[in-house]
Amino acid sequence: MTIDQEAAIMREAKVRAAAAFARKFGADRVVVVFTNPSGQYGYASYGVDVDRCVQAQALGDRLFEEIRRWAAAGGGSATTDEHR
Repeated sequence: MTIDQEAAIMREAKVRAAAAFARKFGADRVVVVFTNPSGQYGYASYGVDVDRCVQAQALGDRLFEEIRRWAAAGGGSATTDEHR
């Protein structure tokens, strides 16, 4: 398996998890922020349709940039752009 294939599988798993969260709570858009065992931040976004997906991704991008700023100011370690 190539690194690109592995990354695609991980992205799909994140989206499935966000979609499951949306269904459980009746949400039409979801952004899930997470850290992995090495302390890197990432996020997964999901929307029930194309417009809401775009909105969730934009929100996730904005949240991720804020996390980067927070980490740069000494709040944590945002060392990866692992999202969607």
